[in-house]
Amino acid sequence: MSSASRKCSAIKADGARCERIVAGQKEYCFSHDEARSEERAAIAAKGGRSRLGGDLSSIKKDLRQLADDVLEGKVNTAKGSVAAQIFGVLIRANQVELKAKEVEELERRIEQLEQRASAVSGGGRRVW
Repeated sequence: MSSASRKCSAIKADGARCERIVAGQKEYCFSHDEARSEERAAIAAKGGRSRLGGDLSSIKKDLRQLADDVLEGKVNTAKGSVAAQIFGVLIRANQVELKAKEVEELERRIEQLEQRASAVSGGGRRVW
């Protein structure tokens, strides 16, 4: 089999071999290559951040509707006030979750930089 048509060597959870084609002398595809696990995690983290934005949009829409309902008298002001406070807590929880993900990402990047810095041998020649 030529290197252009090599398939990933990984065995999937269902016991079947991965069908993806790998490039060059690689043994595993992007999804199964352990050396690319951090890259996959970074992509997943970005997806999580966009999901948080979707939650915020939904909360804002609900808050607008709540405000309209209070102003039109459909919801009394006491219940509207409590609901608005709960929405505020949800927004704050989203902010905390987003900040935690950002800190994790920064910690991961700092760790990568530290590993690269320690890979520099004497004489200033980079190993990576």
